[in-house]
Amino acid sequence: MALLPVWNRGGDYFIPFRLLLLARMIERETSRDLASFGVTVAEWRVLSQCCSMGSSSAAEICTAFEADRAEVSRAVAGLLKEGLIQREPDSNHRQKMRITPTEAGWKIFRGVRDMRDAYFSEIL
Repeated sequence: MALLPVWNRGGDYFIPFRLLLLARMIERETSRDLASFGVTVAEWRVLSQCCSMGSSSAAEICTAFEADRAEVSRAVAGLLKEGLIQREPDSNHRQKMRITPTEAGWKIFRGVRDMRDAYFSEIL
């Protein structure tokens, strides 16, 4: 991943600009990588939350990723359609649903996680 020509805009100490650029560069690369697994970045966030932190509600996922409800809702719908997650009633809260990965979801999670680990090892 090459640095963008605007990397030095604002001088060496303009950290917020560099952080924004770096986040966008990583997200763009992530999006390309995830496409080979058939998931979007938003879907990956939902799936990775459920696989790494256990079953989660949509509200918990929104909080974890500073995402809006509509984005998480679309991601959940896509993952449900592909059979990568399932919803189960929350035993402690009648109106809440818990999102858990299916075996197919776990397979995607492990594949993406291994690929992302290799990518981050390379760039670090």
